[in-house]
Amino acid sequence: PQTAPPEESKPAHPWEWEPSEPELVKGKEVYSAECALCHNEGENGAPRLGSVKKWTERTAKGLPTLINNAINGVSGPDGEMPPKGDSPYLTDEEVAAAVKFMVAAPK
Repeated sequence: PQTAPPEESKPAHPWEWEPSEPELVKGKEVYSAECALCHNEGENGAPRLGSVKKWTERTAKGLPTLINNAINGVSGPDGEMPPKGDSPYLTDEEVAAAVKFMVAAPK
């Protein structure tokens, strides 16, 4: 899997990162169109893209769990993730790609 860029080339905002791996490029497209509204600024308890603390807590559960929660929705003490972020027309593969982009984005 692709890792985040070195510190010296780190973008000002994690959503400005340009991955080169095709699945992460697709994930960024989905993220920008469907996920950024909540995840750029942490709306409604969504973990902010680039938050070390929030993403470390989530990645500890494993990527399959994160993808499952994004596809099927989850409610917890920090907030709620509606199924497919309230974008039911997204495919499971598109949601998985967006999750992988969020996990790989610079922290």
